[in-house]
Amino acid sequence: MKKKMNSAAILVILCLLGIGYLIPTVIMAVEDRSLQMEKKAIEIDEIQLSSQNVDTIEMLGFFPDMLMNYIVVDVGEGIQEDYMESVQSGSNEMEQNNSTSLQKNVQEFLLMLNAKEEIVFEKFYATNYAMMVEVNDDRVCSVWECVGVDAGENEYIFWVYDGTGKVMAFDVPYNVIGYMDEGFYSAMDRVMEYYEISDYGFPAYQYIDTQTNLYKTKYWQNGLLLLDKEGYEKLCIHIYKTGDRLLFNNYPGTVSISDGS
Repeated sequence: MKKKMNSAAILVILCLLGIGYLIPTVIMAVEDRSLQMEKKAIEIDEIQLSSQNVDTIEMLGFFPDMLMNYIVVDVGEGIQEDYMESVQSGSNEMEQNNSTSLQKNVQEFLLMLNAKEEIVFEKFYATNYAMMVEVNDDRVCSVWECVGVDAGENEYIFWVYDGTGKVMAFDVPYNVIGYMDEGFYSAMDRVMEYYEISDYGFPAYQYIDTQTNLYKTKYWQNGLLLLDKEGYEKLCIHIYKTGDRLLFNNYPGTVSISDGS
């Protein structure tokens, strides 16, 4: 009899212990379920990039660094046309219009550099990029990288600022401007007219150095100094010859954006 009573007592104790462990578990499960059903509104600060227009002279000033360092994102698959073949019938009409406009824009600029004969592109590529002005500057500029290829497979690269449609930098075969020193200086005079620098308060400009034998010298650098009305330098636009290439407002070693991404 005593054995039965002891067994019953042990059973009661075990049941109480089980209930003691079970109750917190049930309470936690109910609380978890309640939390799962609860909806909370969480506010997230909106992050927005500011796409802004920048005037031509300011853009010329910071463009080489922007081109070298601060690509944000490729904002489109780009445009490609091969003028040796017919354009595909499925091409987007807007892309064709953009391509035609950009191709015309850069070919007119190229003709201005040469001022003698038009160079016809057999192939033309254009890609649009959003690019940050500086690391701590939230302004973003839309830039087109345009690459033209002539019948001799020579490549011509132009970077066009979408805000103004102006060419901000280029990398072209040097022989575009001819083989005489006068050809270079005349071309740069026309480029300054193209940027209408007098409208921005720069009545004069001068070169860092006066150079000779430009075509025969494989590597050199120069710069155009833009002067204000008091004759103080406000901007220097760098120019380089590297081998058989003429670079304007972009550093040597700056490759095509698409090649470097």
